[in-house]
Amino acid sequence: MEASVLDSVELGIIPTNADRRTMPPVEDFWMFDDRQVNVELVSAFLTVTQAGEVRRYSEDFTRLTALAHRGGPALTLIAAAVASYARSSGASERAGPHTD
Repeated sequence: MEASVLDSVELGIIPTNADRRTMPPVEDFWMFDDRQVNVELVSAFLTVTQAGEVRRYSEDFTRLTALAHRGGPALTLIAAAVASYARSSGASERAGPHTD
């Protein structure tokens, strides 16, 4: 949350109810620049450097960015998620230890 106020950081949160028809969930990826993308798969970690493949991830990133909420709306989504977690976590703690 602290990093979200830095000029060099833009925080975007994609809501769970976003219309993902134009961009279905895909593997996790990180773009470092226009030359390299790291991709995390279930069984491997890939480094993509071919220009055409990097461009594809850039296009996907653009579509994901269009779905994301930024600024106040993003912080509202984060606060709601934290509150939901706190409620569910508190309920589990009150129920006591789970035994089989």
